[in-house]
Amino acid sequence: VGGMGTVFAAYDEQLDRKVALKILHNPDNEDQCQHEKTMREAKALARVRHPRVVSIYDVGTANGRMYLAMEFVDGVTLRDWLAERNRSWREILLMFIQAGEGLAAAHDAGVIHRDFKPDNVLVGTDGLPLVLDFGVARLGRPESTESERTTGSLPSDSRFTYQGVHSGTPGYMSPEQYGDEPVGSASDQFSFCAALYEALYGHLPFAGTTVQEHASSVRGPIRKPSATLDVPADVFRILSRGLSVHQGDRFPSMRDLLHALAIEHGQTPSAAAASRRNLMAALLLAIS
Repeated sequence: VGGMGTVFAAYDEQLDRKVALKILHNPDNEDQCQHEKTMREAKALARVRHPRVVSIYDVGTANGRMYLAMEFVDGVTLRDWLAERNRSWREILLMFIQAGEGLAAAHDAGVIHRDFKPDNVLVGTDGLPLVLDFGVARLGRPESTESERTTGSLPSDSRFTYQGVHSGTPGYMSPEQYGDEPVGSASDQFSFCAALYEALYGHLPFAGTTVQEHASSVRGPIRKPSATLDVPADVFRILSRGLSVHQGDRFPSMRDLLHALAIEHGQTPSAAAASRRNLMAALLLAIS
């Protein structure tokens, strides 16, 4: 059960398969905001075809209620997966890299998620992640967040006190999502890095328990991780770039970010170092 509707496990008799059926709370589509968000989610999912993104099968109305029929994923949220047991930094990094491929595919299709967080990723019993919940996604060109604020409800997160409405979840939102700057793929990159930072270091990169506090802290320095953790310093460096205040200081794309993280995921420190040297040599060659 979420702010917009309830998701049921259902059975598709015609195609003999289990599906996830998301049904809006309000009958007769009384809440226009919810109706628009549901249609936005349906259009976003229809644009993206990738094994790391949940597939949509149908959208319609039945008995006065709007519904989405989607791929059924037998698994847990990424947040629950992280909490199941202590996991190595490489295990966490690999899971996020795979989830990031779903975000990159969405960007390729012109879709900006705008609310990436561990709760919006499912890890199936096969151990593979799928990105979902495109209810606040943006389709097309970047636009100002001023036109995106609505009277609807925010995604639920008990760690924050909400005052005012934005697209996204405090703790993972980029600086531009709090203001009037254009929101694009770099915003998803910021949210992805915030979620990965939290998974690796045990806390979010910026302090705050209210929207106002986080809106201020997200423009300040990143909280330093504990020196006792065995996560390589270069991973922190990569995340710091992805968490830059200014969009132009982040990676050119999600794929560039994922490539940098994949290098650090090398099987041994020497392999990662060799990959970094090869990448640098290739860049220098291209420049010359």
